Amino acid sequence: MQWRKSARGFAVVADEVRKLAERSAKSTKEIAQIIQETQSETTQEVVAMGQDVQQVGDGLERAISTEDRAKQMVENTIHINAAIATIAAVSEENGAAAEEVSSATEELSAQVEETVASTKILSEIAMQLREAMSTFRLDSPGKADHDGQRFSRGTTRRAA
Repeated sequence: MQWRKSARGFAVVADEVRKLAERSAKSTKEIAQIIQETQSETTQEVVAMGQDVQQVGDGLERAISTEDRAKQMVENTIHINAAIATIAAVSEENGAAAEEVSSATEELSAQVEETVASTKILSEIAMQLREAMSTFRLDSPGKADHDGQRFSRGTTRRAA
């Protein structure tokens, strides 16, 4: 009987081992399923991270390109400001030169007016001299009167 008790005890232990093996197999399948799902999710995450890394790289390239363009804009702005300053200086110089030309033109105009006025005066004097000369007559060449003058006023002398 003892043998029976031992056999029964062995059967109980064997049954428990079998149940334990079934649970282990089931747990192993579950673990395998969890590992497979984890690997699948990890693969998906790695692919997504690769895409994210690519997007980050693309974003970085765009940021660097944008920074380069911004630097170029700053340089262009500096050049434009320098050109504007040069143009302003030239404009200022041209303004000063224009003032000088205007002043010289005014001076020249005043001198022309003075010359015109002097010419009028000289013309009037010339007319007066012509009128005064018209009263004088020239005697015969080579003969002079008793004063040694060859002109007479208003009267004509005849040579004897």
